[in-house]
Amino acid sequence: MTVDSQWLAINYVKGANMESFQQLQVYQLAEKISNEIWFIVKKWDEFTKDTMGKQIVRSADSVGANIAEGHGRYSCQDNQRFVKIALGFIKRNKTLVKTCLRSKSFNSRTERSPASLIK
Repeated sequence: MTVDSQWLAINYVKGANMESFQQLQVYQLAEKISNEIWFIVKKWDEFTKDTMGKQIVRSADSVGANIAEGHGRYSCQDNQRFVKIALGFIKRNKTLVKTCLRSKSFNSRTERSPASLIK
């Protein structure tokens, strides 16, 4: 399964009435991507961790965090604002993953790149 903006918006709205944001498919996928990125970045050398690693980890974590925070808001309008912020972090992650691929930070022989999940 991959993440794109339309998929996020449609599936978030479908799941908006659910009891827990943790049951939303989009939240679960965001967590999966975040965990994969953490696992990969932990193996990088100190320079790469400090420059690119911190950025991509924070950005990946922010997708799920904004979905969770938006779900806890009282108005639909406020909730939508956090979904838009999550979409912004998805776009940022796409850019960071491309940068990591160009700099060969992801080792395609030994690990699966988050690029396969982020479309």
